[in-house]
This record gives sequence, C-alpha cells and structure tokens, in this order.
Amino acid sequence: MDTFDFQWSEWKKHSSISPSHFQSLVTDFLSRMNLCSDFFSNKTILDAGCGIGRYTLASAMLGAHVVAIDLVNSGIHQTRQFTKKLPNVDCVQGDLLHSPFKFESFDFVFSVGVLHHSPNPQAAFERIARLVRRDGLLYIWVYRKRSPLLETMNVFLRTFTARLPLRFLYALSFLLIPFASVIVGYKLGVHGTFDWCAPKYQHHFTEQEVLNWYEKMGFKEVKLVIYNKFKKCGFGVIGHKSP
Repeated sequence: MDTFDFQWSEWKKHSSISPSHFQSLVTDFLSRMNLCSDFFSNKTILDAGCGIGRYTLASAMLGAHVVAIDLVNSGIHQTRQFTKKLPNVDCVQGDLLHSPFKFESFDFVFSVGVLHHSPNPQAAFERIARLVRRDGLLYIWVYRKRSPLLETMNVFLRTFTARLPLRFLYALSFLLIPFASVIVGYKLGVHGTFDWCAPKYQHHFTEQEVLNWYEKMGFKEVKLVIYNKFKKCGFGVIGHKSP
C-alpha cells in the first residue's frame, strides 16, 4: 500500500472535519495563501494534490469551482465525502506529472505540501504552472532546507523509517514524536510524525531555488508567504502569471 493511502485511511479512523470546524478551516486556508475571501468567488481552481480535501472544501465554501486531483485513492475518496453536498467540486484521481487538464485551464492553482514528495519536484512544478491561465495565480508550499546538522539528522532518521512496514512505522511514530519534532521545528502528533518519516521521496529547498522556478516559468510579482505555524520547516510562494 502507498504510504499516503495508508495515512489517509488511518486519518479517517481517528479524525474528522465537523461543521463546527469549517470556519476555522477557511480562516486557516486564507491565512496560509495570504488571500482575501473575495478573490475566490466564481474562480476556477485546482487543488493539486488534495490529500483528504481540507483545502478543497475551504476554497469551495468561498465560492470557487474547485477541481481536486490526487494520486491516492483513499485521499480522493475522503475528499468526495467531505464535499459531496457541494455542486462546485469535481474530484479526479491522477498524477500531477501526467494530469488530464489542458494548459491554462485554471484561474488559481495551489499545491500544499505535495511537490516535495514528487520524484522530480521541479518537473511537477512546471507541469502545474502550465495549467495556470494568463493573469492567474500559483501558490505552492514546500519543505525548507534546514541547517546541515538537522538535514543530517533527517537523513539518518529516514534511512530507517522509510523502509519499515507501514503499520509498524505508524505504531512506532508515537515513540518518534520527540525526535521528529526537533527536526521539523514544531510539535508533531502521530499523524505528522508518520507523514514525515514514511514517504519514499522527501526533498528540501531554499527559498531562492523556488523563486527561480517561478521566474523560469514567467511569473511576476512573486512573493514568499510565511505561515507562522510551520515557518521553521517550510514556506509558501505565490506568483502572478504574466498576461
């Protein structure tokens, strides 16, 4: 089983998003993207790597028509469950590197915590960048390259954990929380620890590397977006595609 397929299946057993959480989810989403709620009305948006669909739900609640794509079956299934009462959401199971969408199909494309798990993050970035319409926006959030000591600690940890049977690693994650939290830079729970330790691919980047990706693809007004909760382990970038 794929690590993310297992993770989202476990998440479903132990967690949920209730209507009482919807407003805080939307607030978190807007803060993370550094956008105002008025932006989303009548926009066509792609959630590139939707996971369990939290941000698909948030952007749909803000009035956008949202297409959610993910490679993992359990993630797409959960996204469909979260959004089944919303007519402005379409869910597609597929690979970002070979997505079925025409170029320049979306007003806004966002990808949160996804590209750093791709075997070729820059190629995945360039693929989703081509899906943004002229004058549209592209936002991504990726892992930050940390100090040499922390990077070495991370390689040491993941050399072992990424090879373990998934169910065993999930149980072990309870014990790995303190060590993984030091590397990541904030207090993790069991799901976050598993998410950090399990995936086959995990790439880290400097801010300048990602800014260069945007420049290469013709984006202007490119800005760093720092999300305080995760500022030590990652960063966001948003850019405007030239008209």
